Amino acid sequence: MIIALFTLLACIYLFFGLYVLSLDYKNRLNLLFFLISLFYVIPCIVAVLMQLNLFVEPEPDWAMLGVMCYNVNWYLMFLFQLFLTRIFRPKWYLHLVLLSPLVYLIFRLTLTPDFAVYEIINQTRSISSYSESFSNLLAQITIVAFFYFFLSVTTLFIGRSRTTERKLKKQISIILISLIICVSIAFTEQVVLFVWSGITITSIPGMAMAYSLIWVFGIWVALVRYRLMAVTPSFISHEILNNIEEVVMLLDTGYNIITMNKKAMGFMKPCNLNKAEHISDHLKEFDKIRQEIDNLRNEKLMSFSCKVHFNGVGNEETLMDAIFKLLIDEYGDLIGYLIIANEVKDIGFLKHRFRISNRETLVIQQVLAGQTNQEISRVMHISERTVKSHITNIFNKLGVDNRVQLLMLLKDFKLLPDQPADKMLFFNTR
Repeated sequence: MIIALFTLLACIYLFFGLYVLSLDYKNRLNLLFFLISLFYVIPCIVAVLMQLNLFVEPEPDWAMLGVMCYNVNWYLMFLFQLFLTRIFRPKWYLHLVLLSPLVYLIFRLTLTPDFAVYEIINQTRSISSYSESFSNLLAQITIVAFFYFFLSVTTLFIGRSRTTERKLKKQISIILISLIICVSIAFTEQVVLFVWSGITITSIPGMAMAYSLIWVFGIWVALVRYRLMAVTPSFISHEILNNIEEVVMLLDTGYNIITMNKKAMGFMKPCNLNKAEHISDHLKEFDKIRQEIDNLRNEKLMSFSCKVHFNGVGNEETLMDAIFKLLIDEYGDLIGYLIIANEVKDIGFLKHRFRISNRETLVIQQVLAGQTNQEISRVMHISERTVKSHITNIFNKLGVDNRVQLLMLLKDFKLLPDQPADKMLFFNTR
């Protein structure tokens, strides 16, 4: 049973440590938590090896390694609380002062008789069987542990009172409660029952490492509910995207959707981002867009803007003023595409108010693109005389005399793509 307990504890600590490290291995808080977990795993492994009697003779050096790792963790836990609250950054000389009780305890362990150290890890304890060396060592370990516990609790209280971040305040509260519960149980088990009551009892060795799971559980709750140590660069990027008012989409080089923000999800028909969904399922003018993207690379440009239709909920089309940008890495290779778009709401009002036909709308777009009458006739496959007739009708309906006045008027109706880009395109928006 004892072997199974230590094995389970080692697996739990190792799992928590590796999981937190996988969230963001560059984060100082995540690295420190992984180190704490590792320093809990080592005493558990030492205890299992001793319980299995794998050593021919008792190995006090292994026992001392387990005891040292467990006590070093009290200082590491204090550092974890300090880094979490960010109340101050200790200088090197302050670290030396704070480490002095731990250094004394390690020095004391080296002077303690071997059998007393071995008892801490391997022997079932009872008051009647305690040696004097063991009792002294246990008292000093308890004092040092409570010193760092006092520092940790004080740090958490100060950090909670100073911070204005609601999420951090919740995280600190959970960790503070779990730490107090953890140490209260350990205090009751190691001090009250063993010293003050005088009752001879037997307890399971290594229970202090089991009690520490309460603190780890508090860390886990803070991680799951309030994203402690889980605010990774990818999470921050996702939150930034969701706070952008425009529709934002990222595509890979195969035009599959990588991610999109909440604004885009509100316009797009439902899609599963866990699967490779192609943008052609959502973009009406995809074939034209793909052709223009190929042209961009040949022209050595990075972006173009245009008006396109996105297929929305219920297959309803939404006209968007969009910019398409090429994403290039440091080696000059294409790694994907960025789409930023705004909904165009006023084109219907323009048509209704000034009685502009769809054909005249297309002519307006070509005019705003800087096309001459001859170029417009070629693009629309109509005669140049018909183009002039359309332009005259447009000027009369809108009450303008030239193309400059037309541009100034139609800016308010968003018929001209207003996304800054290297190139401007116009498609038929009927």
